[in-house]
Amino acid sequence: MGFFGRIHGPEFTRLFLACTPPGGWPRTIAVANSGGPDSSCLLFLLHELMQATVGATSLPKKVVSLTVDHGLQAESALMAEQAAGVASKLGVEHHTVKIPWGETPFPPIPAGDNAFESIARLARFRVLFEAMKKTGALVLALGHHADDQVETSLIRIAKGTTEMGAGGMRKCRRWGMGLGKEGDLGWTGYEGMSRWMVRPLLSVRKEKILATCKEAEISYVQDKTNFQPEITIRNAIRHIISNGEAFSQTLPEHIREGIENMQARAESLEGASFDLSAGSEQLRATVLSLGRRVDDIDEEVNAHLKAIRVSGPPGTFVMSHPTAAKIQNETTRARIIQRILRYVSFHPWGSLRADGNRRGSSLSRIVANVWDPQPQRQANFIAGGGVMWIPAVFKHNKLQFIDFGKQENVSASGSLVWVATRAPPLGANKLKAMNMDNPLNMDVTSALLAAVAQYKHNPSAPKTVEFLYDCRFVVTFDISKIPNSILRYLEELDGRLFIITQTRWYWPRVVLKPSEGGQVVLESEMPRVEIGTIQQWRWEDRSGVVKSKWIESRWIRPLDAI
Repeated sequence: MGFFGRIHGPEFTRLFLACTPPGGWPRTIAVANSGGPDSSCLLFLLHELMQATVGATSLPKKVVSLTVDHGLQAESALMAEQAAGVASKLGVEHHTVKIPWGETPFPPIPAGDNAFESIARLARFRVLFEAMKKTGALVLALGHHADDQVETSLIRIAKGTTEMGAGGMRKCRRWGMGLGKEGDLGWTGYEGMSRWMVRPLLSVRKEKILATCKEAEISYVQDKTNFQPEITIRNAIRHIISNGEAFSQTLPEHIREGIENMQARAESLEGASFDLSAGSEQLRATVLSLGRRVDDIDEEVNAHLKAIRVSGPPGTFVMSHPTAAKIQNETTRARIIQRILRYVSFHPWGSLRADGNRRGSSLSRIVANVWDPQPQRQANFIAGGGVMWIPAVFKHNKLQFIDFGKQENVSASGSLVWVATRAPPLGANKLKAMNMDNPLNMDVTSALLAAVAQYKHNPSAPKTVEFLYDCRFVVTFDISKIPNSILRYLEELDGRLFIITQTRWYWPRVVLKPSEGGQVVLESEMPRVEIGTIQQWRWEDRSGVVKSKWIESRWIRPLDAI
C-alpha cells in the first residue's frame, strides 16, 4: 500500500468538479455511507473540501451522511453504527434509514440468489431517495471506484451491452424516473428528473482509497458478503479481478454460466480488447479508455442532434435524412438512435426500456432503416423503446406523410425526414384482455381535491399540483385559480377530472366529466417546450383549442446523455 499515496485536496477537488451536474451544485449534497472504506473515504474528502472552500458560491455548502440498514445480514446494524460513528467524528449530519420490508412498496425480504441482489438494490436506492427528499439534498454522492467500474463493465458485457454500455458508470447522471410505474418499488417519477448521482472516485484505485483511510485514521468495516464469489456474479467477477484467478467450477451453475457468457462476449466486443487473464491493471485501463470514448462520442452526438433536428411537434424528434446521411460511423449512429428513443419513449426516462434495452440488435435494426438511402421505400416501424419511426417530407414547416400507394405525393422540393413519435397505445380490447387500465386516461380528481383541501386549510401550502402524464409531460394545476364552478362539480356533484390524450402525438388534454355524462374540455392547448430546446412548431389545426389560465402542460424529457 505504501506505493499509493492518499488522495489530497487538490486532486479530489479536480475529481469532484468533473462530476458537476449540468445545472451546477445544489446547496446540500448527500453521501451514501455504508460504513465501508470507499464511502467513508468519500465522506471525509467531501467534508474536507467544504471546510477548505467556505464561501465558494459554486460548491455545495453542506454534506449529509445517509446510511441504509438493510437488515439482510446480522452485521448490517453494526455497519450502520460504524457509518454513524464516522459521520459523528467528522461533525457531519447523519441519518440511518431502515428498509421496511413487507410494507408497500417494499416486498418481503427477498429469497433466492436470482432475486436477492436486484430487489435489495432497488430497495436501498428507494430509501436513499426518500431520505434525500427529507434532507433537501438534490445530489447523492457514491463511493464507486475504478475496480467497481471494471465489474460494472463486465456485467453489462455479459448482458449483451454495446460498446457504449461497456464504458461503465457515468461520473454524473440524472437519477431519472426509475422503473415500473407509480407505486412500484423502483419508481421515483418526476421528482427523479431533478436529482443526480455523482461518483467522484470512479477513476481512483482501491489501494489509494485505503491509503487515504489509513493516513486520515478513518475507521471502517468490510461487508463480508462482498468477498463471497458464490453469492452473486458481481462477487465472482470481483474475485477474478482481485486474485487474477480463473473462476472455480464449484460455483453455482447460474454464476458459472454468467461468467462464461461474459468471457465470450468480452472477447468479441467491438472497439475494445478484454482479456480477463491479463490482470486488473489492464482491465482498468481498457474500461477507462472505453469510458473516455463514450464521453467523446456523446459530445459528438450532442452536435449531431442539433444539426439533424428540424422543427416538429412537441413529443417528437424529427430528423433530417439528408443531414443524418453524412454521419458514417455506426457507433455514433447507434448512440444517436438511443438518445432519440430515450427522449420520445413513454417508458420512464433513464430506464433500460426507454433506451431500447440498450441492445445492439435493436439499435442496429433502427439504424439500418433510418439510414436507408431511400427512406420513402420504408414503412412505419417500431423496434424498441415504445417509439414509432415514420418516414415523411418536411416542407414549409409542415410534415407531409408518405402514402405508399401514391408515390407521386413525395415532393421532390421537400426534405425527407424521419419522425420519431410515441408508439400507438394498446387498443381497448387488448387492455381489457390483459386486465390493464388505459395509461392515457388518467383520473386526477382525488389527488387534486386533496391538494385543494390542504391549500384551503393552510394558505402557505403549495398552490400548484403537478401530474406526470405518460412519463413525457407534466400537467400543472394552479389551485388558487380554479374556478368555483369546477370545484362545485368535483366536490358536490361527483364530477371527475381526467387527463386524456389528443392528436396523433398523444398530447395531454384536461376534461371534466360531469356525473350526468358527457365531458367538458378545460385545456387542449399545445404543450409548452422549454425555451431553447426546439424551434416553435406551428400547430395548424387550431379548431376546438381551449386554453385555461389555471392549467398548463409542458414537455419534460431532456435529450441529455446523462
